[in-house]
Amino acid sequence: MKKRLRVTGGGFLLCLFVVSVPGPARADSVEDKIAALEERLERLKIDRAQANQEQMEIKKEATAATAALPVFSYRPGRGVTIEAADRAWSMGVTYEFMTVMYNHLDGNDRRGATTGDLFFRRNRPYLIFCLNNCFYEWGIGLDMDTGDQVNQQGQWLKVDFPKINPLLPELHVGDAIAGPPYASTIAFTPAGHRSSTRSAILESSYDLLPDSDVDQLARRAIALFWHAIPVGPGDFSFAAEYKPGAGVILNTVSDTDRKQLQTSLLVRPFPRSKNYWLEGLRFGGGLQTDSVDSRSAARGRQLRLRTFERVGRQTLFDTGSTTIGDGTHNRWETGFDWVLGPYKVAMAGGWSRYGGKDDTLRGVHGNYWRVWQELFLWSPKGPFTGSSSTFGSVQAGWGFGRADADCGKGVDCAPGTGSFNSNHLIARELGLYYYIRSAMRVGINWYWWTSDNTPLTAQQAVGCTTRATDPGKSCDWHTINLVLNANL
Repeated sequence: MKKRLRVTGGGFLLCLFVVSVPGPARADSVEDKIAALEERLERLKIDRAQANQEQMEIKKEATAATAALPVFSYRPGRGVTIEAADRAWSMGVTYEFMTVMYNHLDGNDRRGATTGDLFFRRNRPYLIFCLNNCFYEWGIGLDMDTGDQVNQQGQWLKVDFPKINPLLPELHVGDAIAGPPYASTIAFTPAGHRSSTRSAILESSYDLLPDSDVDQLARRAIALFWHAIPVGPGDFSFAAEYKPGAGVILNTVSDTDRKQLQTSLLVRPFPRSKNYWLEGLRFGGGLQTDSVDSRSAARGRQLRLRTFERVGRQTLFDTGSTTIGDGTHNRWETGFDWVLGPYKVAMAGGWSRYGGKDDTLRGVHGNYWRVWQELFLWSPKGPFTGSSSTFGSVQAGWGFGRADADCGKGVDCAPGTGSFNSNHLIARELGLYYYIRSAMRVGINWYWWTSDNTPLTAQQAVGCTTRATDPGKSCDWHTINLVLNANL
């Protein structure tokens, strides 16, 4: 009986335990926890996605803010440029510097032919402002060559119509081609012309025959320039300029006709031909014409022969104070150059003639010609390699030039310096340069000068034996010049 009761009691307790254990409720609780965890994980994923999106937006805003800042850049020879990110505006600063130590070996320093003196031949900063991706450009250059005062070297305004259509011209107003950005584009002598930062020949041909009626540097003009217009395998550049004349612009003369017209043409027949022997060839010419008005208060309508060295520069032929009368003045220029790897050969020539209807000279005229060669002897790449932009390049050059001037029917076109009406000047030059970096170099130039009818004062200055009875003596002299040249 007791045993049965124990079995019955145990079964009752077992049934009570089974009934009292909440099996389904326990399973529901685990699933709820899992669902809660999944919900929390989903919220974390959403929060992480939102955080990533916010980070991406912050990065985009930072990138946009950085891109909106002006860009600073520097290129040797072109200076420092500050440009808006969208190129809406820019401002550039460049600096041209050249110092020369002139050594006139036989000269008279009291007359200017010095030895060992430094001369700042170039000391010129330029400021260039642009709008609308340089569609409009305004520039100004300052001349600090003398060190005593600051003058305006040039000022120009350019409108770059080729940005609209490549066949349209650039419009220049002011001193066309007065600053470094245009020094190597199209000049009055559009071929056979040297650059003072790339050529081993330091000076220019027309410096032998200065012409006071020709604006070679500060070319006050309204000009149109077509650059590199393609034609077949080549291209051409053309310029047309209208120049009111210096006196008119400076308001010093109001009753004279000093207008000038100028055209120049540069042709490159084969730059795209891929022909190694021909693609470096170019040639061209130019003409400037104007009317001389003897009423002009700005004198100096004259033709001269002179050495182009700034310290001890000697004038060997000069029409002096004799006023060239009314009439037409024409000056022609022509030249060619050919570049073949490290080698360059070039030639340039020009003629100048005054009508002179109402003066005593009646037909002042002159001409010049010059030929030169240049060769890069060495660079870190090896012999007969290098360029003006390659560090360590060594460049040599040789030039020969001659200029003649004649005062027409006048018996003596240079009173007080000897009775002669014509003269010629010969210049021989050797140059050797080492490029410290792009557009920066040091070098040495040697000149051997010969003058035919040499004035007495010039004979004394350059070291000729002075003979008062022989004012037209032929004379030779030498100079050796050290040069530091840089465009920063």
